[in-house]
Amino acid sequence: MAGIAHALDRLEEWRRRRRNAGRMLVAVDFDGTLSPIVERPEDAAILPAARQALSDLAERPDTVVAVVSGRGLADVRERVGLEGVYYAGNHGFEIQGPGLVRVHPAAEAVRPLLDVMARRLAAELEHEDGVQVEDKGLTLSVHYRRAGPGAEGRVGPVVRRVCEAPELRVTEGKKVLEVRPSVDWDKGRATAYLLDAVAPRGTPALFIGDDRTDEDAFRALGKGGAGVLVSAAPPPPSSAPRTRWRICWRRWPVAIDRGRSVKRLVTIAGLAAFAFVLLRLQTNASASATATVLLGFLLLASYMSGAATRGFGLPGVTGYVLVGILVGPFALGILSPPMVALLRRIDEIALALIALTAGGELRLADLRRSVRPIVGTGLGIMTVVVLGMTGLVLAVRPVVPLLAGLPWPAVFALGLLLAIWCANSSPDATIAVINETGAAGDFTETVLGTTILKDVLVIIAFSAALSLLAPLVEPGATFDSGLLLHTAWEVGGALLAGGAAGAVFAVALHRLGARPVLATLAFTYILVLLAEFLHVELLLTAVGAGFVVENYSEEGDLLIHAIEANALVVFAIFFALAGAALNLHALAEYWPLALGIVVARTAFTWAGARLGARVGRAGPEVARWSWMGLISQAGVTLGLSALVAEALPGPGEVFAAVTTAVVVVHLLAGPILLNVALERAGETSGGEDGPPGAHATARDAVHPGHDGISP
Repeated sequence: MAGIAHALDRLEEWRRRRRNAGRMLVAVDFDGTLSPIVERPEDAAILPAARQALSDLAERPDTVVAVVSGRGLADVRERVGLEGVYYAGNHGFEIQGPGLVRVHPAAEAVRPLLDVMARRLAAELEHEDGVQVEDKGLTLSVHYRRAGPGAEGRVGPVVRRVCEAPELRVTEGKKVLEVRPSVDWDKGRATAYLLDAVAPRGTPALFIGDDRTDEDAFRALGKGGAGVLVSAAPPPPSSAPRTRWRICWRRWPVAIDRGRSVKRLVTIAGLAAFAFVLLRLQTNASASATATVLLGFLLLASYMSGAATRGFGLPGVTGYVLVGILVGPFALGILSPPMVALLRRIDEIALALIALTAGGELRLADLRRSVRPIVGTGLGIMTVVVLGMTGLVLAVRPVVPLLAGLPWPAVFALGLLLAIWCANSSPDATIAVINETGAAGDFTETVLGTTILKDVLVIIAFSAALSLLAPLVEPGATFDSGLLLHTAWEVGGALLAGGAAGAVFAVALHRLGARPVLATLAFTYILVLLAEFLHVELLLTAVGAGFVVENYSEEGDLLIHAIEANALVVFAIFFALAGAALNLHALAEYWPLALGIVVARTAFTWAGARLGARVGRAGPEVARWSWMGLISQAGVTLGLSALVAEALPGPGEVFAAVTTAVVVVHLLAGPILLNVALERAGETSGGEDGPPGAHATARDAVHPGHDGISP
């Protein structure tokens, strides 16, 4: 088991995560972690060194400390005896700490039933020497550590028979059986609740524990989380499938995931065949009914495809796009162009939800710290890409047949339009990968902020250039001042309208706090209608709304959590429809030219990011890796191509076809590169197989050795 990592080997990485995020939650189990395992639970006492380590951590302003135990709250609090620490007792059913008191209502409701069960168990097990029934108020523990051989086989059936009730469930620990309320709550959920309640979003978490019940926390840690297994020896190979120790034994999960991924790909093929046959049989079905069936098929196939690509170490976004391409009009044809058009409203709602998340991630406190790197990186990339691509188009005019027949002014105009177009990158793909990977930190904030900044600047610059340069390409065309005014309104009006709508929604969300998911979905639909009515940019409208809710109200977390609850559906539908809309015929026709643009744009983006990072005094990670996070292109970029096709018939249509071919490559490669960049920057939590925002994601689990925890 030489591949198992020792906790001390990861210490610098955890310190870096804490520095990047500005704060960290350290949650610790009690028995077997802070205290040695003892024969009698009442004899347990915290190790002096462990208590001092906790005290030192609790005094740090950048560290939140919590003790999460199966013991009763009062019991564990008395045994630890530290102020300024959060305590979660009874596996998190009761939580208490500075400014926080919570008792799970479902646990409180079954307290009378647990009293009855405690008396029954004591009576049934009174003849079992060494067995102790501990009534902890909200849960029960049946200890059999001091019982004779075979005690588990005798005690377990009795506990399960006596406590057989729909309101209760029985779980296992080290020589102990736990009787808990039958609700979806455990140490993992309790730790996630603490993380949301007492730390800013994006705060990394570290959970240290030794027992089976601690595995819930290992699997359900917040963004940037890691788990430390306290053990005298590495876990045996047989325990790996149950706990999924990704750091201890990394190759095994990847191999298993690839096997599962192949099965998922076979399932997708079966789904596609079923949908294909179904469409042929539904010859008389209405278009709306067919679209509804196809939407369900697309969602299921996208989920399977996203899970499959994650199993191969790729982002789920890549899987969503691939399945959209596969079933779209230019491949299998299951989704025809009219069907894609019918689903446009769903696509717009998904885009608005993604943009709301992007706005919610732009926190003023973080932006003040990152504004110089964001502006420096954004302007550096725009400057180098625009100058470099314009010069390149002029240089290759003699050897590119599409350009050779055009006069120099027209080549210059098209080259400048292409250069500004190339400076754009996709906020929707960026936020999707950040959400999926659980990335947080300075690098993540810089990439997201730069993407949104460039999106605004490119829309303005592109519209201005198109108005000014159209006469150079089409002799009969004239300067269109209306386009400039329309663009100013499309951008400025979007931000104003989104901000106003966000302020109204924050008040509504405060009053409807018990229904944030439904309220957020309704608000998103209203945003789509508002942007359409005012003729403003939908993406920027939603970004503005999310920004106001996050920074000028107390409902920011409610908004983000409501969107994360729908993240799988949102990302799967949006990127599958984006894939279905990609014109593969354009790629087939113009692939040599498209490949040249991809290579040149990548090189200029790399150079611009390095220059911008130096000007903006960004960290070394931004200088090295930010270019990889700024390659993706999607909806807004295709919209710019459509503008050229509409304004410049002939040359503009060729421009749109070539740039569409480029987007095909960037939409597939961009999320993968961003995923790699986030990993190399050390800000990804290494999410697993589930959908974005899911609780059951495998986290780092490491072996700290027999000497417990180390400060």
